[in-house]
Amino acid sequence: TFGKLQIVTGVRFETTYMTNQHNQNNIQIPVASSTFRYFDFFPSIHLTYKFTDKQNLRFSVYRAINRPNYTEVIPYSDSRAGAQSGNPKLQPAYGNCVDVRYEIYPQREEVFTAGVFYKKINNAIENVVAPGSENTSFQNVAICTNYGLELVAMKYFGNFGFSANYTYTHSAVSDTWHDFVYKNSIYDTVIAINKTRPLIGQSPNLFNLSVSYHSARYGFKSSITYTMQGYNLVAKNDHYHFDSYQATYHNLGLTIEQKIGKRFFATVKVSNLLNSPISRYMKEENNTLIESAYNYQSYYFGLKFSI
Repeated sequence: TFGKLQIVTGVRFETTYMTNQHNQNNIQIPVASSTFRYFDFFPSIHLTYKFTDKQNLRFSVYRAINRPNYTEVIPYSDSRAGAQSGNPKLQPAYGNCVDVRYEIYPQREEVFTAGVFYKKINNAIENVVAPGSENTSFQNVAICTNYGLELVAMKYFGNFGFSANYTYTHSAVSDTWHDFVYKNSIYDTVIAINKTRPLIGQSPNLFNLSVSYHSARYGFKSSITYTMQGYNLVAKNDHYHFDSYQATYHNLGLTIEQKIGKRFFATVKVSNLLNSPISRYMKEENNTLIESAYNYQSYYFGLKFSI
């Protein structure tokens, strides 16, 4: 610590080893297996400058990792698994990250922050549709850049609490598609289209808003939460016009907890009050709708005993 400046820095070493065997529906190769072993160093430096006891400016530079999960690397290939297959050659994704964030803490459990971030990701993991089929598999993207901003606010007025956060993310991946060229309505040739696209599954806009009420006297807690996930690319197709996007999704949930006596707590949770559909469409085909799935509401009732 140097006056109002605090520096935390270091390097972390990690080794990863995983091996697996998978019984698959294949007479010639009944058992598939794969093994992964790699070593990594993760340096980081974090700077915090305290303007006052309630205001900070943070700056971070670090290297991070996103390891493939088991279903992404196990070498299965089975139509019963939804026409999806694993990729035993899948590599972990690494990110070189820079974050800057300004923080204000007016009162206990209250916070206002504004930050910007930049991430350069090597070998980002995506679920990709195989050319000429509906089968999907996991692949690495050579280079992906993400940058954006994040706003967070939490404030209390007596027994009422309000919290909100918004994240804007711009992601860019250089990619190639194929497109068919027609002359006088007759097929002529296939051309390659080189463009940048967003990372699969990365929404440009995410927003959450929660309103809560808490009464310690009556042992009562409740909250209602609204979530918005912006449109995002869910499946990249080899054909330029057939990429699949998920439309903006809205969700509203309610949670109520009531204390009964000294040790019992009754809980009620309701999700998807808006019954919002999960819709997919083809953006390059005049936003042609592919499907809409309705999940309806879900209800949870719980009784807890605290020791």
